[in-house]
Amino acid sequence: MNLFWILLLLGTLVNVKSWSSDESLDRLPGHLRPFEYNITLQPFIYSSDDYSDGYSDLLHGSMYGQVLIKFICVEDTTRIVLHSVDLNIQTVFLTESGSNIEIQEVLFDEKRDFLYIVADSGLVQGHTYSVNITYYAKIVDKEGHGMFVHNYPQGNSTAPNGARRAFPCFDEPEYKARFDIVLIRRHHMTALSNAHLQYTVDVSRRFSYKTDGSSWMADHFVQTPMMSTYLVCFVICEYSHIEATTSSGTLVRVWTRPEVIHLAGPSLSVAVSAQEWFEEYTGLQDPMQKMDHFARNSSKYPFGAAMENWGLITYDENLLVSHEEWSDSKQKALSFKVIAHEIAHQWFGNLVTCHWWNDNWLTEGFATNFERLPLENIIVSNSSEMAFVYDLMHVQSYDASTNWKPVSWDFKSFKTTPRSEIFGQQYSKGALILRMVEQVLSPETFQRGIQVFSMNPKQQAAIEYISDSDGSPLIMKEKFATWLYQSGYPIIHVSWDPILETINLTQSHFNPNAQEHPASEFNYKWNIPISIGDISNSALLHYGADIWMDRQDAIIEDVNIAGDWIMINIGAHTLCRVHYDQETFGHIAQQLKVDHQVIHPESRAQFIGDAFTLAQYGVISAVNALEAIQYFGKEREGLPWIASHRQLQQWITWIQRHADTWPLFQGYLRKLVDPVYNEIGWHKPKYDLFDRVSVDQRYAVFCFGIRHGTHDDWEFAYERFQLLSTSTFARAKDEMKSLQKALACSSDKETLLRYIAVINDMPQSTHYYSLSYLLTSQDGRWAVWDMLKNTTGNISSYSYLDNVLSKYGFMIGFASDEDYAELMEYGPSLKYFQRAEYLTSEGRNWVTNNLQAIHEWLSDGEVNR
Repeated sequence: MNLFWILLLLGTLVNVKSWSSDESLDRLPGHLRPFEYNITLQPFIYSSDDYSDGYSDLLHGSMYGQVLIKFICVEDTTRIVLHSVDLNIQTVFLTESGSNIEIQEVLFDEKRDFLYIVADSGLVQGHTYSVNITYYAKIVDKEGHGMFVHNYPQGNSTAPNGARRAFPCFDEPEYKARFDIVLIRRHHMTALSNAHLQYTVDVSRRFSYKTDGSSWMADHFVQTPMMSTYLVCFVICEYSHIEATTSSGTLVRVWTRPEVIHLAGPSLSVAVSAQEWFEEYTGLQDPMQKMDHFARNSSKYPFGAAMENWGLITYDENLLVSHEEWSDSKQKALSFKVIAHEIAHQWFGNLVTCHWWNDNWLTEGFATNFERLPLENIIVSNSSEMAFVYDLMHVQSYDASTNWKPVSWDFKSFKTTPRSEIFGQQYSKGALILRMVEQVLSPETFQRGIQVFSMNPKQQAAIEYISDSDGSPLIMKEKFATWLYQSGYPIIHVSWDPILETINLTQSHFNPNAQEHPASEFNYKWNIPISIGDISNSALLHYGADIWMDRQDAIIEDVNIAGDWIMINIGAHTLCRVHYDQETFGHIAQQLKVDHQVIHPESRAQFIGDAFTLAQYGVISAVNALEAIQYFGKEREGLPWIASHRQLQQWITWIQRHADTWPLFQGYLRKLVDPVYNEIGWHKPKYDLFDRVSVDQRYAVFCFGIRHGTHDDWEFAYERFQLLSTSTFARAKDEMKSLQKALACSSDKETLLRYIAVINDMPQSTHYYSLSYLLTSQDGRWAVWDMLKNTTGNISSYSYLDNVLSKYGFMIGFASDEDYAELMEYGPSLKYFQRAEYLTSEGRNWVTNNLQAIHEWLSDGEVNR
């Protein structure tokens, strides 16, 4: 038996004392800098038959580890501070040039995850040392972080601070080092790590725990480039793979369970294309020269969708396998986008890394910024620019309605800060800020700067030959500080005087709900790059800035404008809302009716989105917003439609409760939709409802069939849902979700009550969505309300209905006087009544302020011509 395990059985070799430092230290002190790790890991993930002599309980579910860390001392100190979580430390040796240094004590500070190794003699600045630690680790922790195991593979997921669960380390992103990794496995398994496999050694004599000759193999991997600990990854599995090689010689492989490897072909193709695109764009081949894409079990552990471990990216399985009859185009686009996003990280995040997570917006912003570009020839239905404007709408919605943190803010510890606060805005908003930078510089200058920076990441991100529109130097850090260090975004108020040929621009913080925000050194003013267009040039995208609003208002005089309107923020490159004066707004709306293609599609989307958002908050009238989309019968680009969708859905919910106005509004919408629907058409599906309907059309077909069908049709769909709930195929969940949502489409009250009753019989993981679909469907909301009224609050058999009055999606439908009267009559006996009363106020106020004007406008014959 290995000496280590003999000593382990006899007792702990190092007495690690629990200790709580009184220092206000949340980060590593910075006295030491690692430059190399030598890591040996042997997980015990096999059946108890693999161990003998009564040791199975000790070994199973654990991992033996040994790590040798080489580091340089940059400031005199007497202690080594590492991160460690749930590691049972066995031995610790400290050496300098091969000579042992006595260790005084080893302490563990659970509050900070710090392992203190206190030396008898001081460590001297400029000297190089090594610390050698043996330990064993838990393979699975209760939160699913660090290492995990299930039926097929065993591996680890370490971002942002999980490496400390696999080996003691300097677990902060700025402490980059090279890693030599050895994985010890059974002979029939496959081991993967960040770098290429270098060689394999039979170590059965050293590491076998039975006398039956069972084989243990040690896989030695090539040393990695300099990288952060959060990128270290290893996997031991019985998976199959497919592979291809890029034009530059990079090996690309996709690993899945053997039974689904035949569905991984599209992912491999996208992975190769994206790898080649980034190598060409950056001018740098990935130094790993291999890229493994590994599908993990997505049902057992609460990881994110994917993790960009350098050279070994891990994904939820449903992102790497796709089936022609199960995977719709939306899911495929999402999967391909995630693959490209994680590959982008190999350059933006792995090669060039932030010092601390407050600047992770740059890492995630770059990856989000570039995730669609390699796919332009693959996903032709959704260009990168159009997708960016969709992200713009998403950020505008959330950043105005909630008190988000800035994309870069100073937090100290993961122990005290929720991760949603740390990473909430860093993806989409970070990407939008970088898109603004690219728009100001031009794509060519932006790319040149990235190439220079990637080749020498230590240099500042200054780019040569950048100047403002007046020829003066453009200091990018100063210009964009207002976007990084304060939350929210501005609204620009535009007043155009065609007689004086003057444009007045004022800015303010777009804060329609008057939320309190923390103090900002910039006083919620922004440096805003402004582009200006008119009828002669608004169809084209503009690069550069016509003027900067540097935290102040602006007056532009002697402006030579073609036509009778101006447009601000061409191409929606700047994160802002635009509020035009009434006359200018009317001229733009009229231009859209006459010839909408004079205005770029992304500018049209911003104009429509701004109109509906400002109407939602009462800045302009709802009639103004409806006038802006009168041209929609001619609109064939998707984004302008999407821009109006969220508010229109709310307005439909409110107006449906008013029988006089609803037919007029429905007719208006049909007038806009019918020409587009008739032109785009409907590819008639085959007749077998579930097996032959085009996957992209299934939800629409299911919903229509259930809404206009019989109760037996609903029962048939529900049986199909139950059957799919037992399937192990990842794509079955998507089919289940389509059916789940469609089951709420019924217009029959008794059928909907049946749906409410069977939610308890559904898998627990589906309860939330089933209820959400019911509460927001056209008739499901009122079936639930009738049940609540009839039970007068006694809903013990339906505990999942206990908090429905707190749900915005449910209460938003209570928009008529009759609805409010019923709420006042029956609501007081229900939980969350006061919140429900508050949630209904938005719809009732909107109806009070807009319904009559909309009714009169829709009754005007001019509207329907």
